[in-house]
Amino acid sequence: MKTEGKKISDAELAEYMKDKTCLIVDTNSVSRTSIVKFLVSIGANKDRVFVVDNVSEALEQIDRYYPDIIVTENMVGRSSGLDLLNKHLEVKKDRLKGSFFVITQSNSMAVAAEIAELEVDGLITKPFTINGLKVTFINGLAHKINPGQYFTELEKAKMLLREKSFEQALQILKECRTYSKEPSNACYYEGSIFEEMTKMLEAKNSYNDGLKFNPEHFRCMNQLFKIHIQEKNYDEAYSLGSKLFKLFPMSPNKIPDLTRMMIAKEKFQDIYDIAEKFSHEDNLDPQAVSYIAAAMAVTAKHYAKVGNNDEAMRAVNKGAQLSGGAAKILRNMVQTCLSINKPQEAEKLLKMVTESEQNTDQYYAMDFEIANHTLPAGELVKRGLELVKKGHKDPAIYTILISRAIEDKRKDDFISNLKQEAHQLYPTLSF
Repeated sequence: MKTEGKKISDAELAEYMKDKTCLIVDTNSVSRTSIVKFLVSIGANKDRVFVVDNVSEALEQIDRYYPDIIVTENMVGRSSGLDLLNKHLEVKKDRLKGSFFVITQSNSMAVAAEIAELEVDGLITKPFTINGLKVTFINGLAHKINPGQYFTELEKAKMLLREKSFEQALQILKECRTYSKEPSNACYYEGSIFEEMTKMLEAKNSYNDGLKFNPEHFRCMNQLFKIHIQEKNYDEAYSLGSKLFKLFPMSPNKIPDLTRMMIAKEKFQDIYDIAEKFSHEDNLDPQAVSYIAAAMAVTAKHYAKVGNNDEAMRAVNKGAQLSGGAAKILRNMVQTCLSINKPQEAEKLLKMVTESEQNTDQYYAMDFEIANHTLPAGELVKRGLELVKKGHKDPAIYTILISRAIEDKRKDDFISNLKQEAHQLYPTLSF
């Protein structure tokens, strides 16, 4: 939330902090001590700064002390520190009097994206410095120390929204628009209310109004993106989604929709950009990464089809890096390598398949497809028959086996029996 250019002095910060109750929720004792010292240095009373190392105790402290400011790890042991936010919103409904800061172990896009959608005042990344803490706190507290009419009325509207008093909140938000040159936040909360009332046209109008005041307002863009996805307005959704991706951390739950739209619109460079961005992330969401890797496999196939083999291999290598050893994804990339006559690269991909999938039909079919480019017909037919006998009956195995049996001049009855067996399993298979 912007502070409309207002700055606060150390004296103003100290005056604000002197009567505030603070709660620190952190599993690391050194980190807790550093944050306590920092809070005291900016004016907090040490006797009103409480520390705990787990969510259960934190919830008890919130009920006991009604802390004004909470500083919590994103993950407190195995529990989510963000679970404390709803509790804090209950006891500190007026967010001009309540603040919530989150500590994360790494500069994670997923965490930053999740927090951007919540009523969080600042994100602190470990290892932090005292100066970094101060900047984060000033950015988060400036509009609360000197709120002015806009933020004061905006907060009233937000409280009414949480209480489901929609009409009253809308009236205040309408007035709020006149109190600032850039009332995008007022437009966002107005849109949120219309969504709650299932007035989607009005919601979209409010979010679009917010973007007129600030074309890069995250929350207005984010909600419009979600609405366009729900309404299957994919052109509008893609335009917003690609802009969100370029400007802000990307939430993993947006990846499936965004990659599908990129494939449909053949925006293959955008897919590569997403893969590049996420390949440097720690603690990636496995499902999101799987979607990106699969999209890279499609990208590789596209470039191979249009004869751009260098770009195809670039996409193969990036997709393989993100594949997690998934046989299905790697097989698609193996097929691309084989289509541009790179069996040695295909063999490297085969070796990347995770051990748990090395006895599956996908794996043996992949191996057989590679062998089709390296073995003579007679030897390949022998191997194919062994695979079928062991129960590995992927359609590609039959297709290759029958084709190479014909090349090897096997008897008509032999080939006819193979075709009959294949058709029983796969009626639509053609040879």
